[in-house]
Amino acid sequence: MDDVSDELKAFLDYLAGEKTDDVYVRELEEAVQEAKKNREWRHEYMTLLMRDQENIEKGIEKERQRIIIKMVKQGLSNEQIIMLCDTSEDEIRKCKEE
Repeated sequence: MDDVSDELKAFLDYLAGEKTDDVYVRELEEAVQEAKKNREWRHEYMTLLMRDQENIEKGIEKERQRIIIKMVKQGLSNEQIIMLCDTSEDEIRKCKEE
């Protein structure tokens, strides 16, 4: 870390949770604290966080379905797919229908 400026070191320390006396970092911390107090901003942040989590879960489910369909196409039996994917006959049937 000897090849970076003192300001960057202070900022990286701040990100790591360490206290610093750097002026920029103090101003940044004040802005962060103000943002945390802003109810509208917090609501928007939580809404986006929930939306992102839902999208991640949808992506995981789509990938799971894709894997089940691939196993069906490769000729694996329902019993093998159930064992490998910890799934059910209903889920396999739904994947085949789509």
